[in-house]
Amino acid sequence: MTAIFRPTRRSCVGTFGVTILAAAAPGAIPRSARAQTARIKVGVNQSAADLPYFIALETGIFAAAGLDVELIPFRSTTEMIAPLGTGSLDVGGGGATAGLYNAVGRGLKLRLVADKASATSPEYSPLVLLVRKALIETGEVRTLADLKGRKFGNISPGGSGESLTNEFMKQVGLGFSDVESVYLPPPQLAAAFENGALPASIMTEPSASILIRRGTASLWATCGEVYPNMQVAAIYYGKSILENPRLGQRFMNAYIAAARVYNDALANGKFAGDRGEKLVAILAKYTGQADIDVIRGARPHGVNPDGGLFMPGLEKDFAFFKARGLIETDVRVENVVDHSFAREAVARLGPWRRSAN
Repeated sequence: MTAIFRPTRRSCVGTFGVTILAAAAPGAIPRSARAQTARIKVGVNQSAADLPYFIALETGIFAAAGLDVELIPFRSTTEMIAPLGTGSLDVGGGGATAGLYNAVGRGLKLRLVADKASATSPEYSPLVLLVRKALIETGEVRTLADLKGRKFGNISPGGSGESLTNEFMKQVGLGFSDVESVYLPPPQLAAAFENGALPASIMTEPSASILIRRGTASLWATCGEVYPNMQVAAIYYGKSILENPRLGQRFMNAYIAAARVYNDALANGKFAGDRGEKLVAILAKYTGQADIDVIRGARPHGVNPDGGLFMPGLEKDFAFFKARGLIETDVRVENVVDHSFAREAVARLGPWRRSAN
């Protein structure tokens, strides 16, 4: 694990950063908190879902909160769980998986504290269903029933993508078990589409838009169309920051401020206007995506500007995991969720009102 971009004075004090600090976080950072700088290690996947972190670094929101944030890349969310439990990682993020529930049920000190990616509308959906375009054009796939028994791509076992697959297949009287699941990270899922190995897959951005632009895949539907308010990913607080709630609150205040900057830059399912262009540039810088048009054309994910988790979605996924026998401990969703940090941040920031773009 190595740190990626760290904020610099030059990157934090531009006109955009000063404007953002004035508009997004008035009163959010008490003067006493600014006097002492605290180091926080945050696990990231270097994906679009990490964009509020990148915004907070690039505009100086973290710096204004007295936070020296180190972003540490992980190949998967699963790899974050152990260091969060030992305290070597403070903050992580990802789906509320069956494995996570079981880990908390066995005593791991970890909580879901805020929304990181959710289907706030069909336009802003973190996950989509793609079907290989050639299969649609030849008529081999006319409805989702034609996918029965076929290979079906997914990101991780015991994750929210499985629950979404079940929701899609329920539309034609089938279920998750009626397809042959293939688990790969998004770049490998995209490669499997390219070489014809996958007829269909749950997919994230920007891989989905790249495959559609190349004519390899067709968009069947977004998760927001079949599963409104699906809670795809959440912010995790680990042992170290849960034992230092004042620091956890400072981080949450800054995160919610940055999430509001993100929401202010969206319109009609796209990054919009001058603010949108600046966020596209930030995302390109921090993810290493050389083709900026790929980011412009990608579908932004939803993030609750007040940070609240969508509990019905979490409960629905948990029930799906339990029905499949994946929950091995005496744990409930409420044992894993802590709303207090996000609620306190909103109390300090005030209600969100969209700023003019």
